[in-house]
Amino acid sequence: MTEIEKVTDYIYSIPKFAKKGGLSQTAQLMALFGDPQTSFNYIHIAGTNGKGSVSAYLDNMLRECGVRTGLFTSPHLVKINERMKVNGEDIHDGDFIRIFFAVKSKIDDWMAHGGVHPTFFEWIYLMAMLWFKEQGVETAVVETGMGGRLDATNIVRHPAACVITSIGYDHMQYLGNTLEAISGEKAGIIKAGTPLIYDASSAPEAVEVIEARAKHLNIGAIPVEKEEIRAVKADHHSISYQIQPQAQRAETINIRLHTPALYQCMNSALALRTMEVLFKQRQWFGGNEKLFYEHLCRALWNTVWPGRFEAVTPRLFIDGAHNDAGIKALCRTLTQSFGTEKIYILFAVAEDKDYTDMIRHICGLSNLAGVMVTAIESERKTPVEKVEKIFGENGNCLIRGTYNIKEALEEALCWTDGGGMLVCTGSLYLAGSLKALEEG
Repeated sequence: MTEIEKVTDYIYSIPKFAKKGGLSQTAQLMALFGDPQTSFNYIHIAGTNGKGSVSAYLDNMLRECGVRTGLFTSPHLVKINERMKVNGEDIHDGDFIRIFFAVKSKIDDWMAHGGVHPTFFEWIYLMAMLWFKEQGVETAVVETGMGGRLDATNIVRHPAACVITSIGYDHMQYLGNTLEAISGEKAGIIKAGTPLIYDASSAPEAVEVIEARAKHLNIGAIPVEKEEIRAVKADHHSISYQIQPQAQRAETINIRLHTPALYQCMNSALALRTMEVLFKQRQWFGGNEKLFYEHLCRALWNTVWPGRFEAVTPRLFIDGAHNDAGIKALCRTLTQSFGTEKIYILFAVAEDKDYTDMIRHICGLSNLAGVMVTAIESERKTPVEKVEKIFGENGNCLIRGTYNIKEALEEALCWTDGGGMLVCTGSLYLAGSLKALEEG
């Protein structure tokens, strides 16, 4: 076993013996290392769907403006190193190993004096913040792990900006069973004196909670309404839309994205609005708005976020939609951008998801031609037979199943030989397994 494999195995084993101590524990842990999270500007992202995409768009736009960036996201698809990047590059194995042992040395001493072992997420977060500080990061884009209010990433008191993406039902066993409760957890990242940019197209009850929190803290929050995103046009490879700038520049901005996924219009618009807020503070390019927007548009076009309606080939797409809202958004894209194509689905899902409704949405596709069911490579997997049965009850198309992901992919791809496209979805675990097959 290599050194990186040993280190990774240790980190993966942490949930078996670590107890959650809340934000006070996270604060104590970060203090042991001199609070590295305070050494750079911190942009905090929460929400149910779209956090990773917004983070990726922001990271790319900041770098286009000459900023040295750190990017912290979760989960990873193939390799744990993906969770932390500096200037768009994953942390190398050597740095990952070195930072791991620097953390472990102090943690071992802390535990010897009565301290509690960090959780899996605290450990990874601490490593990322230490590495960002070491690498001279100027601005870090940090995605919450889950929720917001009690998330380890929420120990920063004065972020440069907070962003809340779309709110939907997910992780209800931790965040609550209503949209009000879930949005309340997400809104926990909002801080007094920090600009807030949020998706105002979420359900009204979720938006109401976010706006009430912002009003309580006397923040001039910036909502992004879906009506602001105009003249949307999509083909099989890209999408374009227009949006009015909030800066003094009067001309409409023409945005083009390197994806046909309609849901990325809102995610990119959230990132754009956040950059406009930061531009007011920092006046990149000497305050030249025209140059600023040119760089933003270029960055948006060049951003590709793996596993989010990713075109592996012209006939194979991978989308990590793993909850009801995510599948709805995916189906909207398939209906509006691929309505004349035969659609084949490769599907796997975690047991703790509301997969019955997810399956119903998929079966509602008028051009659905076949479904291949497989299982994620996790103890959270849902039995193939159980998922096949639900597809059979809700759909009227070819349905097959196998626990072997490679076999599932190969057979489903054969279906497209006569035309059509294969979309692999239902879980980020599945997306990761398919990416590993692609790379290996």
